[in-house]
Amino acid sequence: MRQAANGAGAGGDGVSPGNVPVCYYGPGGRSRTFFSIQKVARYTDMQSLVILVIASGMVACYSLIQGARCLLSIVRGGILLSRPLAWAIFSCDQVMAYIIIGAVAVAMEAALIGKYGQVEFQWMKTCHLYQRFCTQAGGGVACAIAASASMVGISLLSAFNLFRLYGEGKGRK
Repeated sequence: MRQAANGAGAGGDGVSPGNVPVCYYGPGGRSRTFFSIQKVARYTDMQSLVILVIASGMVACYSLIQGARCLLSIVRGGILLSRPLAWAIFSCDQVMAYIIIGAVAVAMEAALIGKYGQVEFQWMKTCHLYQRFCTQAGGGVACAIAASASMVGISLLSAFNLFRLYGEGKGRK
């Protein structure tokens, strides 16, 4: 863990973009004193959580843009019939699903190492030192798992919408 520059840990706290609430921690349970050095647990100490927050923000922005596009097509009364647009949506959905799944996998691995340690590499478990931090980070990772599962569902829907355009009699000439 990095040592806070001012020792108080006030800088750098905030609410994460997207749907992963791993960035805000209350005043208790996140700082420890080791040999008169105060260590403060922050999400930026685990680069995997930073990657998860960035990936979740990207996926959330993409989802908002897609939601606006869908709302606009509902208002106009149009149906997706263009194959190039369907391929673009399918491709972007796949990319976003893989981004969030990769970020969740990295964050989950780092969280498990923090909880159980890794004896072979002499990495000690740290969750018994920063219990509140680990609990809140675990909740954030759980929310990210739910978000990645929903993104996989959206990818499946876009795949269905794409390949229904190639159904019976629609593409054979």
